[in-house]
Amino acid sequence: MNGMSFTLVVFSLLAACAAAQDAKEGTAGDAQKLVKIRRVELEGSRLPAPSVMRLAQIKIGDEVNFVKLHAALQNATRSGLIRNIEFEYESLPDSETDVILHLKCTDEKPAATASIRIPNVNEEEVWAWLAQVDPVFTRELPPNDAAIRLYSGWIVKFVEGHGDPKFQESFGITAEGSSSTGGTVPDRLLFKAIKRRGIK
Repeated sequence: MNGMSFTLVVFSLLAACAAAQDAKEGTAGDAQKLVKIRRVELEGSRLPAPSVMRLAQIKIGDEVNFVKLHAALQNATRSGLIRNIEFEYESLPDSETDVILHLKCTDEKPAATASIRIPNVNEEEVWAWLAQVDPVFTRELPPNDAAIRLYSGWIVKFVEGHGDPKFQESFGITAEGSSSTGGTVPDRLLFKAIKRRGIK
């Protein structure tokens, strides 16, 4: 089936409520039908397609249906970097179950510029390492809790892998937001270490 999309299936399911039972079951079956991802095409995002796929925890060769794919793409939106993802299948000419997965993203606006201040840690080394981990880690990011958690977790991994393997036993990473214009939405984030409660 060409151009079969999740939104189309939802519409079909709603329309089928007034139709015969066998028609409704057939449409629901399309939503459960397994297809194999052969290629991914992405539009609307500042992030590269491989990064979005890593956030969604999907890869070329995966077998998915609408339900599994919808759940996987929610992993990407939970990152705080992407607000919404719409998707559509395009069957390849030689196989109906081999598909090109089209993803249309709406990014969260990367409205804040981040810096890192941790004792005995070189900020430039952290940014260089993060960029090697994945291109999603730029100094510009959305100032929301989910994105801050994502960055903080990987900053901890850097610190623990570069000289302080027990860092998390005593410290955590937090981000302090501020506005250069005095507004309510922060446009600057400072990632820093904080001592865990009860630790002297």
